[in-house]
Order: sequence, then structure tokens, then C-alpha cells
Amino acid sequence: MVIEVPTKPNEVPDLKQRDVRESVTKGRTKTEYYSISATAFHSIHPDIDDVTIATQYLRADADGILFETGINLPHGAVVTSVIVYGNDAAEDEEFFLVRNEKATGTQTNLSADTNINTKDTSIDNATIDNSNYTYGLVTTSLDTNDRIYGGIITYTIDTI
Repeated sequence: MVIEVPTKPNEVPDLKQRDVRESVTKGRTKTEYYSISATAFHSIHPDIDDVTIATQYLRADADGILFETGINLPHGAVVTSVIVYGNDAAEDEEFFLVRNEKATGTQTNLSADTNINTKDTSIDNATIDNSNYTYGLVTTSLDTNDRIYGGIITYTIDTI
């Protein structure tokens, strides 16, 4: 909202309620960040018996462990980038942003398979549609001593 005060050049306004007008400024876009902690991820294969969970990281204690986490972004947000952070050993593994259709359960990758510690800015169907889809991040197979530290999704949202 912008407050407009009517004045003449070089005049100090004598403000009364009737003199102040407000107008709504539309079309502004704000950049936001969705932070994902390591503990938000959970293993989907095989199970948590081969995973160490600490506040600052999630570690695979065996080979072949996949992780995922759900994400909750505002309806209408436009995802501009996504990154998952991990240790150097995990950089050979990949992650991808997915959406799941609520009516059918069909999963679609919205980002390319991207190496951990690499930011992906090529997001397909980047506008969040919470009325029809749920969203998440999935990793490929992490191996023994690979760690995930967390992730960040950058998105824009129109403000009023």
C-alpha cells in the first residue's frame, strides 16, 4: 500500500483524514527462501536402521539409501532454484524436485537430476499448484558415510 499525500510544491500539508488517499501497488515480486533441515529428510529405501540422524546432518550408514522430504510452498509461488547440501562424498549423488498428482499419485520430476551441492535453476512447471499436487525432494542412492546437511528452495511470490 502506498499513502499519497496531496501537496502543492513547497507547501507543508495540513493533514486531515480526508486528505490521505491510499492506493494498492500490484505487480511486485518478492524472493523467498524455503529452508529444509537435514532432519526433514527420511529414508525410503531400505529403512532407518542404516541411517544416523543428528540435528545437523543425516548420514547413510550403508550403500543404496534413498532419501525424500515433502515441501510446502505457498500456492502460486514460482520456484526459481533448488539445492541440497551434503558432504564431499555425497556430491556424486543426485537430487530432484518432484510433484505428485493428488488424483492419481503420478509423480513427475520438475528438475533435472542434479548433483548434491549444485544449484538447479531449470525448473519445469515451476508454479506451485497446491490444489492439484503435492511436492517433494528425492535423492538418488546415497552410500556409506554420505551426508545430507539440508537444502534451500528459492521462489518468488507476487505481493499486493
